[in-house]
Amino acid sequence: MMRAELESNACERNGVDQGMHNVFVHDNRLKSKVVIMTNEEGHIASVQSMPTLQRDRFGRLVNKKGE
Repeated sequence: MMRAELESNACERNGVDQGMHNVFVHDNRLKSKVVIMTNEEGHIASVQSMPTLQRDRFGRLVNKKGE
């Protein structure tokens, strides 16, 4: 899907993958079930636009649950 989208779209390539992932998820283009979680709830975070980051005592990035 990513390759086909990149080949058919003449958009800027730097950082465009996140926007494409968002479209694939929100337009229901994926064949598998997707559970959308916030950065604070989930196990994966898109931290570029987060105003603050939480870290544990070892300096690892954690969510609100400390996970």
